[in-house]
Amino acid sequence: MIFVDDFEYINKEYLLFLKPKYYILIYVVIIIFIIVLICLLNIKTEDVYITRGYVNCDNNCKITISVNTDDINKVSNVDYIYYNNKKMNLNNINIGQIQVDNNLLNNYQIVDLEVDQLDYGINTFQDVKIYSNNEAIIRKIKRILF
Repeated sequence: MIFVDDFEYINKEYLLFLKPKYYILIYVVIIIFIIVLICLLNIKTEDVYITRGYVNCDNNCKITISVNTDDINKVSNVDYIYYNNKKMNLNNINIGQIQVDNNLLNNYQIVDLEVDQLDYGINTFQDVKIYSNNEAIIRKIKRILF
């Protein structure tokens, strides 16, 4: 006659001696983890600030933008900009004094971005993408968390 205690013991003993057959799943998970870790350490990303600016070319070309005082750090540490889907390096950045908009009750600063000679879009408002703070993804995650 088999008792309940004997039945539990037999199941435990069976499970203890059962050998895993699917090691490949463990290897795949470990390889995926290593690939994600390498990507986090090596792939770099940047902060993007999208705005509109007035393009003026007299002696030198400059793009004048109005920036909220909260976002001035994104603009002051510029690596490069995209103007009409063309990557451009900056020659000089001039940041103006803090001004107040009485209608919106908002603070802003006028920033002049001096670039090389432009052939198109002169004396018009154009879209400008400002790229700054180039660093690895893991550092951005660490900076956000801590």
